[in-house]
Amino acid sequence: MRKLGLRGEEELKGRGYEPGGRRRHNLLREWATSVALARAWSQELGGTGAEKEGERLRGIQSTAFLYLREAGEGRRAGRIERGLNGR
Repeated sequence: MRKLGLRGEEELKGRGYEPGGRRRHNLLREWATSVALARAWSQELGGTGAEKEGERLRGIQSTAFLYLREAGEGRRAGRIERGLNGR
């Protein structure tokens, strides 16, 4: 999974001006509320709590994809994974 992170927000902004990059700006608009919440939360926790929670959630996500694939739902797992990665 591609991590947006707070630093990734700046990268998306910059790359959104490249040819064909309009989708990146659209993603930032869609995620604006979530990004603002994450920024406030990470500042409140000093960053370490948010990073640990992000790692925990990525672990849960990886496990869920593994279970889907083991259950013969690899196509669905791939579709969800691509959606989370913005592809």
